[in-house]
Amino acid sequence: MNDILRDKVIAEITEAFSGVRRGAITLHEADVIDECGSEKDRRSARARDIEKRWQDVPETDIESHSSALSFLCPESFRYYIAAYMVWSLRNYHTSKSASSDFTIYALTPNTNKAVDKRSLSRFAIFSSEQAKTIRHFLEFMVDHEDGHADATQAKLALDAYWNERTNVA
Repeated sequence: MNDILRDKVIAEITEAFSGVRRGAITLHEADVIDECGSEKDRRSARARDIEKRWQDVPETDIESHSSALSFLCPESFRYYIAAYMVWSLRNYHTSKSASSDFTIYALTPNTNKAVDKRSLSRFAIFSSEQAKTIRHFLEFMVDHEDGHADATQAKLALDAYWNERTNVA
């Protein structure tokens, strides 16, 4: 793994997503939504997420909530995807969690549908700088996955959306 390049991408994520605020749905709440929990369960789960910055999301929460990204509102998706990308870059080689792959999947539009409006609405919230940073994350995962991350999906995400969004030919 290229630690210097990895650290460069992490620094780019940190800069591009600096000051991003969480939306209405929190990480633990998204997990309850995934499990079809009650409104009471959602409130209780929401109370567990006390961090004020995405940089402070506990790594153990990211590792144990791999599918939560699918159940977030666009604002919360933008907030948590930064934490998930950084966690993935640091841990994809060593963790048995599926969170790295699910991070890639969350950034891949559904190419089985003519227009994946849900993904595209979630992606539209990203600034051009954030989109470029996401592209760099995906490129890193394609080039350095070494069998530890889903490089095929990362390449699909680049080809299906992120290269065009960031004007890469």
